Amino acid sequence: LAHELLDGLTGLEIGAAAYNPFGLKTRNVASPEGAQFYAEEQRAMGVEPTPVDIWAMGDRIPVPDRSEDFILSSHVLEHLPNVIAAFLEWDRIVRDRGYVFMIVPLKGALPQDTDRELTPLAHFVECYRSGWTLDTHPTDGVPGGRMGHYHTFTPDSLTDVVDWMRANELSDWELAAREDVDSKVGNGFTLVFRVRHRHSPPA
Repeated sequence: LAHELLDGLTGLEIGAAAYNPFGLKTRNVASPEGAQFYAEEQRAMGVEPTPVDIWAMGDRIPVPDRSEDFILSSHVLEHLPNVIAAFLEWDRIVRDRGYVFMIVPLKGALPQDTDRELTPLAHFVECYRSGWTLDTHPTDGVPGGRMGHYHTFTPDSLTDVVDWMRANELSDWELAAREDVDSKVGNGFTLVFRVRHRHSPPA
């Protein structure tokens, strides 16, 4: 699916994993803390971590507005405490009619997530309105602590977040593709959104 939609384009991958590459034209975005957290895991699998092109948090990326064809993330969103803030940053970065392509873990992919309550829309909104970050989001009940899984998702709960952002005129994304079980590894689901900026004429 990623090649079908993104071949021939250039974009950013957030937290690229060397053991599970996409083979697309991307620059890797990672924070020093995140890269260090996963470096040992990747080396244990017999691969060197993917070189980092842009040192940054996934929700604060120092690139110009509308400078990328797409943002790609796989098993990253659950590590971001403020999902709506991250989506706003990705919306800023992606050009009109570009893509936000994400694979998000199925709720039981991490055993510690299996019995957790699904994160409700109200919590995502609270995170956004409170401006929560890695430094301020509570970590009680977060498997892995500071760098762990802040939230659990289903495809519908995540599209509800995007719908809320549209209703509140924060962004205007349209769903371009959905896989309830991703076709890459099979331990997540895939959502792909087409970015539309409100002042732009229809395509």
